[in-house]
Amino acid sequence: MLDALLPDISRLVIEEGRPADALLNSHLRSHRELGSRDRRFLSQAVFSYFRWMGWTVNKLGLPPAEACLLGAALDSTELAQSFQYLEGRCALPFPVTPLGDKTVEEKRDALNELFKDKADFQPLELADLVLADFASVVDPERIERCVIALQRRPPTWIRARADAAALVSKLAARDVSSASHAKNAAAIAVDAGVSLQHALEKQTSQFVVQDVASQCVGLVAAPERGGDWW
Repeated sequence: MLDALLPDISRLVIEEGRPADALLNSHLRSHRELGSRDRRFLSQAVFSYFRWMGWTVNKLGLPPAEACLLGAALDSTELAQSFQYLEGRCALPFPVTPLGDKTVEEKRDALNELFKDKADFQPLELADLVLADFASVVDPERIERCVIALQRRPPTWIRARADAAALVSKLAARDVSSASHAKNAAAIAVDAGVSLQHALEKQTSQFVVQDVASQCVGLVAAPERGGDWW
């Protein structure tokens, strides 16, 4: 599936400058037979692929499935079941270990160590993660700082429908770092790359994923009970 999908999307994104999210949404709309788990898998696979393709594809020359798997490991603190299954179908010469809790510099160093014996290996650099003409719009002295900022995933925000403190405690019990917003206790920031379906498997009805800015609209508008809002 990935081997068929990604070359076409890559060509349209790289050569024609079309947005990856729109292309993925179009693909999902045309394949209604895909279930929610397949859709989540494809979404994570595609975006991890593009996030790290400067290393996985351009420098290491990995095929699409292996590039997606390694990208997911770089993004996540725990591999979802779909990626564990994908690992069994890939030919990477080492067990895939999630590196989502590492800095981008630590991820680079880890990959350089893992692939150092690969034929024609060229050490990975932070600048490999941006296009070659990036230096034409950004001061070359600041490229590495930009890459570090771009590759630092923001937290996932959820809105508690019930007891926010209980959700934070449940996440802590699963060794997942989270915290309520200082101004809105129902808004909880969770480390990026965490599978909420797994970490809160018995509480999925008690929260929704919602950006913190959207959650703040209710605080700013301060609606009164019984009012009509559009």
